[in-house]
Amino acid sequence: MNTRFNSTEHPVVTLCELLRFFREEEVEMAETALSMARSILGSAISKAASAAAEEMSLLMGMKKEIWFKMS
Repeated sequence: MNTRFNSTEHPVVTLCELLRFFREEEVEMAETALSMARSILGSAISKAASAAAEEMSLLMGMKKEIWFKMS
C-alpha cells in the first residue's frame, strides 16, 4: 500500500487523501495525453507544410517549363 495514505485513525482524512491522489493521477495522465497530442499535431503540421512546399515547387517548375515551351 502507498505510504502517502494514513492509517485508519482518521478515515475521513484518509478518504480525502485518496481522492486527492486520484485527482493528481488524472491530471498527470491528462497532461501526458495533451503533450502527446501536441507532439502528434506538430508533426502532422510539419509534414503538411513540407508536402505543400514540395507541391508548390513542382507547380512552379511546371509553370517555367510551360513558359519556355511557349516562347
